[in-house]
Amino acid sequence: MRGADVLPLLSGEVRPAMVEALKACKRRFKVGCITNNMAQGRGPGMAASRQGADRAADIMGLFDAVIESSKAGVRKPDPRIYQMMCEELGVEASACVYLDDLGVNCKPAALLGMTAIKVVSEEQALADLERVTGLTFARRQPQEAPA
Repeated sequence: MRGADVLPLLSGEVRPAMVEALKACKRRFKVGCITNNMAQGRGPGMAASRQGADRAADIMGLFDAVIESSKAGVRKPDPRIYQMMCEELGVEASACVYLDDLGVNCKPAALLGMTAIKVVSEEQALADLERVTGLTFARRQPQEAPA
């Protein structure tokens, strides 16, 4: 697959319930973001539009620390990037919960002692995060079918 064809697949929709879960976690814990990105695009989320870049910047601003691979010179799944985040936040890996939608990125986190959650769906991620943090998160209400 050509690189130009891959980039559009890397962006996604903002999930409000996940943003609210992030805010809830931040009220109780330190939160960090490790992102594999490139030095092009608009903002840390490589948004395709100015509005998307602004929204991504707002969300990224919720984190206590952000490590961008394009700036750090190391990418997930290299264990060094996870260790960098632990150092940045001043926490032990064993006290961390790591979420990613790619299993290959969860494996090194788990080997370092983090609780790794492979995100398959929003509902599953929220349920797993509730289980390991003891927090409760709001869920999206199912839409009713038209009459």
